[in-house]
Amino acid sequence: MAHQTAARVRAEQAQAALRMRVAALDSDPRLDDKYRQRVKAHAYLKADALVAEARTAHQAEVAAERRSLEQRTFGFGDDPDSLRAALEGASARITTPSQATAALARARRTGDAVAAHAIFVLSHERGFGDVVQQYTQDHPSTASALQDLADFDHGNDTPEESLFSPLRPPMRPVGLPSDPGRLAQLAAESGEPPVVPNPDVVLRAR
Repeated sequence: MAHQTAARVRAEQAQAALRMRVAALDSDPRLDDKYRQRVKAHAYLKADALVAEARTAHQAEVAAERRSLEQRTFGFGDDPDSLRAALEGASARITTPSQATAALARARRTGDAVAAHAIFVLSHERGFGDVVQQYTQDHPSTASALQDLADFDHGNDTPEESLFSPLRPPMRPVGLPSDPGRLAQLAAESGEPPVVPNPDVVLRAR
């Protein structure tokens, strides 16, 4: 499921507003074609700028949420300094899954929670899946956090999201030129408030 953020909602609203504006212009018989094109150009550039702004904000919100999930999964809030030291030591001496398994068993026997968590973090980084599973079996809260992180990372991995996300640039209304200079000129002639165009539209038009 796609990541739901306030910025994504703003993008949806901008896309919907553009569609409604174009439909209203096309259905009004009192308007001539030149006026329609000018107002459509303004509406399109406005929507494009709003969606670009929302896309940047959405990416920042998603990144912040992922950092929070990572900290909940891999952090050791009680003693981060001890975890850092344990990770440095484990990284130097553990290079294989069997070494990680033995080190985790030792940490379990001695009740060394920091060392055990460091081995879990290192094993996840190095793809020692069996060791990660051994650790999470004893730590259900970490298992839940790890699953939440995996689910989060798959949030955009759907064909629908890649094709139809409201964060994608809006479709240019039929009949509008692709040339960014001409679009800006039409928008300026619409009589609507000026729009600061999204610079990405220049790149897409080339």
